[in-house]
Amino acid sequence: MPGDVPPAAALPPPSPAPREPNGALDPRLLASLRHEPARREASPEPRAADALAKALDGAAIAAERADSSAGAPREVLGETTSAGCIAIAGELERLAEAARALAREPDSTERRLDLIGAAEDLAASVRGLARAVAGLRRAARSVQGSPLPPDAAIARWCAEVDRRAAALRDAINAEHGHPAASDQDGHVAADLFCGASAAELAVSVSGPRAIAAARRAAGAGGNAAALADRAIRSLVEWTAVASAAPGRD
Repeated sequence: MPGDVPPAAALPPPSPAPREPNGALDPRLLASLRHEPARREASPEPRAADALAKALDGAAIAAERADSSAGAPREVLGETTSAGCIAIAGELERLAEAARALAREPDSTERRLDLIGAAEDLAASVRGLARAVAGLRRAARSVQGSPLPPDAAIARWCAEVDRRAAALRDAINAEHGHPAASDQDGHVAADLFCGASAAELAVSVSGPRAIAAARRAAGAGGNAAALADRAIRSLVEWTAVASAAPGRD
């Protein structure tokens, strides 16, 4: 409803990437950034369904017990948003790896397909986070006496996820579709992502030949290298969002 969502400026400023007391990176972040795909944390799309089911069960149980714990609502929203952002950071690392590999082998169809696959997994992670937060909002509205955060608080994070997803889409597209970039057939580069909201983010290239690896004055793999750098910068931004999630202060 109009007026439910405060401006993004009202959100807390991003904090550094989550770390342990000894200065080491948060173990969840390290898990999401593992090079072995089997050991990385799963994308939040399937995990979101489990998280939402647990949230609904917990809300019903807490309502029956008249649980009025002030910290629980923030923790539910915080766990959802933080886990989703960390998973997105992991997929950004994979995208960067794929782009670096393409920069080394710009004519390789396999490397181009790897990059498309990494981009599709990244988009799926963003959609998963959007659906998880939206699911919490539906749960908060539908469960009488729900201990979940108030609707306005969840609405604010729904809007923030959309804003962050749009910024990510535009930043990646700006590198992939750079004016000096070209695809494998020498055509002007197209956007890598499309989608008006986080829940609609998707890969928009038509196939591996449409991936823009080359950039004038930067060589056959120059655009792919720039895309890898942009993915790493976005990774840092999403880990900072994870640490700024409700209940993380």
